Amino acid sequence: MTEALKPKITQHDIIKLLRLENADFTKIIDSTPSCLKILTRDGSLLKMNSVGLNLIEAPNFECVMGANVYDLVIEEHRDLYIAFNERICSGKQGSLIFNIIGLNGTERIMETFARPYKLTNGETAQLAITNDITKRINAEKDLRKNKQALEEASRLAAIGEFAAGIAHEINNPLAIIYGKAQLLDIQLRKLVGIELNDIEPIVNTLNSITDTIVHTSDIINNLKKFSRAPEYDQLEWSNLQSNVKNALKMCSKKCADFNIEIILNIDTEIEVLCSPIGLSQVILNLINNSFDAIKEKESKWLKIESMVSNKKVQLAITDSGNGINSELKTKILQPFFTTKEPGKGTGLGLSISVNSMEKMNAQLFLNDKVDNTQFILEFKSFRK
Repeated sequence: MTEALKPKITQHDIIKLLRLENADFTKIIDSTPSCLKILTRDGSLLKMNSVGLNLIEAPNFECVMGANVYDLVIEEHRDLYIAFNERICSGKQGSLIFNIIGLNGTERIMETFARPYKLTNGETAQLAITNDITKRINAEKDLRKNKQALEEASRLAAIGEFAAGIAHEINNPLAIIYGKAQLLDIQLRKLVGIELNDIEPIVNTLNSITDTIVHTSDIINNLKKFSRAPEYDQLEWSNLQSNVKNALKMCSKKCADFNIEIILNIDTEIEVLCSPIGLSQVILNLINNSFDAIKEKESKWLKIESMVSNKKVQLAITDSGNGINSELKTKILQPFFTTKEPGKGTGLGLSISVNSMEKMNAQLFLNDKVDNTQFILEFKSFRK
C-alpha cells in the first residue's frame, strides 16, 4: 500500500461488500469513459474503474482498495472535499471542482458529480462520476489571458494614437512661443538708453522660458517616438547610451521629485543591433518598475551601467530595492503576474519586455546573485 493513501477499512470488508453488489453494475462501472467510483462516508475507496485508476496513477485496484481518497486531494481543497462527501452520504446530490495529486505526483483539476448510493449492508456511500478538466480549465485561462492581452494592446494603441496627436498639436504653439521669446530678447537688446543691468532680469526670464520650451519640446518628441510601434523586422545599429537617455527623458522628472539618485556608467561608444524604439521602451519599463519599488524607501538610487564580457554586452539596471522574493523569481517574468495593487499594474510589462528583447535576438533576465534588485539586458550583436 502506498504511503499516499491510507486505508480506512480492511480489504476483507471491501471484498465482502463488493460481493453483495450487483454484478451488472460492476460491468457498467468498468466500461464508462469517465472515472466512476464509490466512496464510504469516511472516504474509503470501495470501487473505481480503470479510467479512475489511470487518473490517480494507480497500477491496479488491489493496491488502492480501501484507501483513503482524501489523501489524494490537495491540502487546500481537502476540507471542502470531506464536507462534500459528508453531504452526499447524508442524502444530498451535488458537484464539486477540486485538485488531486496522483501517486506519481501529477496534479489534475477534477470535476465530480455525486449522489447517495445505498450499499446492501444499509450504509450510504457516495457514487460519483468524475472527469479530468485540467485541459479545459487551462484553455479557459489562456483564452482569458489572450483576451486581456488583446484589450491591453488595443488600449496601448489608442493611447499611442492619442499621444501622437497631442504631440503634434502642442508642438506648433510651442514653436510660436519659442520664436516670440527669442524676438523679445533681440528687441530688448536693441533698445537705446537702457542699461543692460536694467533688462537682465527680463532677459533671464526669457531664457528660462526658451529653456522650458526646449525641454518640453524634447519630451513631446520622445513621446511621439514612444507612441510608435517598434519595428523588429529590420534591426539597426543604435548607440546604447542614447537609448538609455531617451528613456530617462520620459521619467527623470518624477525620479527627481522623489529624490531618486540616477547613476549612469555606460560606454559612450557601444552600439547594439536593435529596434531603438523597442529598446527604449524596455528600458523605460524597467526604470518605471524600479521607481514604483523604491520611491518610498529611505535609500533611493538607480544605477544603469554597461559591461562587456564573453563577446556579449550587458546593460544592468539596478535599484536600491532588496531584490525579488525567492517565491516570486520564477513568476515575475510571466504574463499577468504583478505584485502591484489592483488597478495599478497589468502584469504585462515585464513579459512584453522579455518578448521584445527576444525579437531583437537579445534577452532580459533577473540577476539574483546581487543583494539589490537587478535586471540585465544582454546583447550578442554589438560593436564599439
